[in-house]
Parts: sequence; structure tokens; C-alpha cells
Amino acid sequence: MKSILLVDDSKTVLLYMTSALQKQGYDVIAVEDGESALEVLTHRDDIQFVLSDLMMPGISGIELCRELKSSAFSRYIFFVLLSSRNDQASIIQGMDAGADDFVDKKTSVEELQARIRAGFRTLELHNTLTTRNRELDLAYQTIQQDLDSAGDLMAQLLPVEEQIHTVQFSFTYLPCSKIGGDMLGFIELDEQHIAFYVFDVSGHGISSALMAFSVQQTLSQRHQSESVTLDWHQNEYQISEPAAVVERLNRRYQQANNSQLYFTIEYAVLNTQTGELKYCTAGHPKFVWQRSNRDSIEQVGDGNFIVGALDPMTYQGGTIQLEPQDTLWLFSDGVLEAKRGDELYGMERLVSAISHAQVESTRQTTNAVLEQVQQWQEKPELDDDVSLLRVKWLGPLELTVGELNQAVFKCTYHTSLETSREASKEVVQFLNQQSVSTQISQTLELCVVELMNNAFIHAYQEQERTIELVCEVCSDNNPKVELRITDEGNAIDENTFQSYTSKQIEAPNRFDESSWLPSGRGLMLISQMTDKFTVSHEAGRNCFSVEKSIS
Repeated sequence: MKSILLVDDSKTVLLYMTSALQKQGYDVIAVEDGESALEVLTHRDDIQFVLSDLMMPGISGIELCRELKSSAFSRYIFFVLLSSRNDQASIIQGMDAGADDFVDKKTSVEELQARIRAGFRTLELHNTLTTRNRELDLAYQTIQQDLDSAGDLMAQLLPVEEQIHTVQFSFTYLPCSKIGGDMLGFIELDEQHIAFYVFDVSGHGISSALMAFSVQQTLSQRHQSESVTLDWHQNEYQISEPAAVVERLNRRYQQANNSQLYFTIEYAVLNTQTGELKYCTAGHPKFVWQRSNRDSIEQVGDGNFIVGALDPMTYQGGTIQLEPQDTLWLFSDGVLEAKRGDELYGMERLVSAISHAQVESTRQTTNAVLEQVQQWQEKPELDDDVSLLRVKWLGPLELTVGELNQAVFKCTYHTSLETSREASKEVVQFLNQQSVSTQISQTLELCVVELMNNAFIHAYQEQERTIELVCEVCSDNNPKVELRITDEGNAIDENTFQSYTSKQIEAPNRFDESSWLPSGRGLMLISQMTDKFTVSHEAGRNCFSVEKSIS
């Protein structure tokens, strides 16, 4: 039964109209003033239709209408004003207060009932629309949550390493919406080859992101039957040429007639020992080659067709020779197509931003370039997804065997906690090649991590600088491994060093808070695990040396 709240200070009107409306099957609640009406509506959530007299003592019909139509009231009310004053001023005043209808008390019962039926139809439509909107809001929230989760998943596909062998990486990835079609990555193909890439799927949103996810997974696959980056023959492999990799991607991602998806890509393979770089550019912007020995910048790339649009398609690759400390910049067209008015940012401005990017941390370099783009266009938001990848080759690993049965591993690293772990793994790999026992390798692995972290945190105050690491294996009359780690940061006082290395590590005392402090415990540990542990200072350089017998 539909409910109506009837408000009038005349008991005669209340009795007459209540009787008339009840005969039509309505549940009528009658009150004599506005205060009582508000109290009833507070306790009766089912009432959404109000018939109210215009002129009443206390809260008038106009004031009651304005209160019920305000945003402070919890639900929609269909409000009809009743008045014996059928003048234009009263009608305008009522409508301005938010009334949905205005009825003269002299109106016939039949017309009043028709207006009430029309009011309930309007109310039903409003409630249906409100319900649908609520359902849409819930659906939208679910979609937004799914998009947030998808965005988190896409972010998890991004690399976490900052250095592989002697190659340093930094990148910036910024989708223009929650998820995008850009992606970048780098993978270790074997001990001497690293592949890296940037690709850009057409369009934006879910379909582009799904395709980007699939392409990323395909490039990461190493299984014989699935790999596009390796050529397998009887359980042996060769590194695939970049052009062959792109051709395989083109065949795999051919689109149906009703699909508009395709992608552009820059795919390259670097030999970390020789510096030879092979690449293939397919519909993608040329990459920038920042040459250290000539202080020059070149644009490199081929005019191959996009990937996934036509089959068969032949792609051409290229080769360049890097020198130590050379830097490569790969990026998507979202950088070049940033706009200020009708003007594009373009390659010339990007090259200038790259050449002037001077920051202390390598990890911040790509962010600094993107900030230049955002400042130029005078807003942080970009109209397209942006991927920016910086690759720096430090040079070959210096691994030699001397006349005195001495093998040497030497490499320079940029400091970070992540780099410490990467360097320790490379030292272990070198020691394994020299048939050093697992126990000694694990001991020296821990020494590398502790000493490089110590330099990063204490010598460099967590600023990104360089560390030189040298590991020598001597197999002459006194077989041993010597580890040297050199930094140019704050020097440790000799007395402090001796105080740490002469102590024995003791189990922390739960009643002595100072015994839990970590200061110096790493140096104590190294001193106890190795045969010799020293520090020297010369020409502003601090060199920690560790020796471990392998006899």
C-alpha cells in the first residue's frame, strides 16, 4: 500500500482528505503541523509522498518543502503544496522552494487523485533511476578496483634490477590512465648477452594493456618451444637476431579483421663483453645513442613496419659498436607527442633534455627528463603513455689469468642496496668458475654485500656514487682469494675500525637495548669469517681488503 503524509492545520481538511484518499487505497498519515511531519518522516522511511498546506503556524508549507528538498535530508520526497490561495505569487514561491506540484484546495477530488497518481508515477521513475544509478556506481567501483589491480599487476611486470653484469638501467613508466599499452624491460639471455626493449601497443585501456601483458610474457619466455629470443637446437641455443625476434612477434600477434591492435617496438641485444649492440626498430621512434668519448648524441633506428598488422613481413636489423660508458635512451612516442597548444615536444627538445640531464642518482635521470617534458607542456598529465629507458654500458668485465696462476675479476658499480646483491652474485659466479668451494664463495658473497652496503650507507650517506670491486684468486704456493672494495666517500677512523674488528660478536642481551644496535656488527662478522681484514686510505680513496685462504 502506498503511503501519503498529509499535513494541514485544519482538522476538517484532514478528516475530509484522509477519507477521500483512503477510499482510493492509500495509507494516509495525517499531522497538523510541520514539526510533526518532520518527526514522522524521520521514523517512517517508507513515506516519500507529502501533501502539505501552504500556510501553517510554526513551520510553514514553504519551509517544510525547503527542508525536505535540501541535501541534508536523506531521501527524495515528492512534495505537493495545497492552498486556497491560487495566486501566481504563491505558486512561484512554492515552486522555488522545490515543490513538485501545486494544487488548489478547491480542485475536484478526481483531479487531485489524478495528480497524486501522476506524482507516484514520477516517484516510481525516480526510485528506479536511483536504484539503477546505485547499481552503476557499484559496478563502476568494481571496475575501478579491477583497473587498480590491473595497474598494480602491470607495474609488477616492470624490472626490479638496476644493474646486470656491467650494464646499468634506469627507467620511467607513466601510463596516461590506470593501465596503458606501453611496456619496457630487460632480460639476461646468458652470461654475455642482455636484451632490452620498449614497445607501445596501439590505443589505451584494457585491450591494449592485455596485449602489452602478453607481449611482455612472450619476450620473457625461455622454454624451447615458446622462446622467441633464443634459437634452440638439440638442447643448445643461440641468441636470436633482433630482426628475427620481431618477425616472430609479428607472426604471433597477427590481429583479426575486426581488431585494431598492433604495436611498435625497439628491441636490442648487447654483448656485455664486446659492446656490440644489435637492434631492430619496428614502427618505433629511433633510440638515442649518447657517446661518452665524443661528447655527442646520435639517433639510431630503422624504418621497419609496425608489428601485428601484416603477415608475412620482413624486418631489417642493425649493429653499432658501443664504447665503455656509452648510454642509450629508448622511449615511446608519448614523450615526443607531448603538446603545448598545437606544438609537439619533438625529438630535438628530447635530445636537448637528455644532454642536460644532470642528477646525482642514475635512477633519477629518466625522471629528470620526464620532468623537463612536463614543465614544457605546463602540466603533469600526458595525453599518451610514456616509457623511458636508459641503458649505460660500463665496459667489459675485467677477467684475466696471469702468469702466476692468478685469476682477476674487476668491475665498477653504482652504489645501492640492490647493486650490492647483484655484485655479490657476480663474484660467486666468478669464484665458481675458479673451482672455489661453495663455503668460501658464500663467505665472500656476504663480505661483498656487507662492504658495499657499508660504503653506500656510511661512506656515501646513501647517495649514488661509484664503487670499484676487485676479486683475485691466487693458486700459487699460498692459495687464497683476495677481495678489495674501494670507495671515495667518508673515511672510517682507524681506531673505530680496529675497535670493531677486534671484537667478538655476542648474542644480544634482551635487557640491554644497546646490544641490539647494528653499528659495526657487519665489520665484526667479516673479521671473524676471514683470515685478514684491513682498511687503507690513499688519495681520498678508502680500500677495504679481505683475504681468505683456499688451501
